[in-house]
Amino acid sequence: MCWMERSGVSAMFAQHASGTVTVMLNGQNEEPFSPNSVLGSVEIPNLQAGRVTKVNVYVITDENKSQLKKCIAENPPCGACWAGLRDSKSNDTIRQDTT
Repeated sequence: MCWMERSGVSAMFAQHASGTVTVMLNGQNEEPFSPNSVLGSVEIPNLQAGRVTKVNVYVITDENKSQLKKCIAENPPCGACWAGLRDSKSNDTIRQDTT
């Protein structure tokens, strides 16, 4: 699938998202979020304010990767487990809630 097809699918997916949206970013990248990525240029601009009530952003690093694997192994892979994704340097939960 080419980038144009993917971005169209991503736009439609974002337009139909509702409630809480969760985003995972690669913390090993120098700049985990890029406004030029599909997320930054297609998906976020297409989120509908009336439908999306909250956006959770998790930055995945080597330090919290094992917690992520634990969360994925749970059934269902959601809930309190995600609150355990922490930054080992600051001990703060890596999560930003925005509306």
